[in-house]
Amino acid sequence: MGKEFYNLKARDIHKNLVKMSEFKGQVLLIVTISSDITDVPQLTILEKLYENYKKDGLNILLFPTDQFKEKEALSASNLDHALHNSLSIQLPLMEKVDVKGDTKHPIFSYLTEDKFKIFKNEVKLNFTMFVVSREGKIAKRINNTHITYDHLYKILEPYLYDTHQ
Repeated sequence: MGKEFYNLKARDIHKNLVKMSEFKGQVLLIVTISSDITDVPQLTILEKLYENYKKDGLNILLFPTDQFKEKEALSASNLDHALHNSLSIQLPLMEKVDVKGDTKHPIFSYLTEDKFKIFKNEVKLNFTMFVVSREGKIAKRINNTHITYDHLYKILEPYLYDTHQ
């Protein structure tokens, strides 16, 4: 199963190809975010987690989407500027993608495939997170838009320090 995940790829906000195989051996958190940057408190939590635990193998990829927009979506360059310059969030930002429906990106098709049973339903809201283990296995799905730093750390800790069952 992990090998399949590592065959996937996406583009970052600057259109550079990013292979998921680049994250082998890391705990990866894949997060859907609003392309109008309404997730600021949650992004701040993710940034803090990343800064504190990247040395332990944590990486976080942000995938903006327009599919849940409440306001006008930002262009790629404005999104990049807002996130990295205005908000000082340095997490890797991927290009905008669809995360549900017939046009969903292959990564989200994989993350929501039927074979995972508990992960099979479509992404229904921004700030849906998927934990990918160091072995490339989809370990957990988090559908909590109001998650705290401590709660998210407790979810990630077993995967960071190899204590998950």
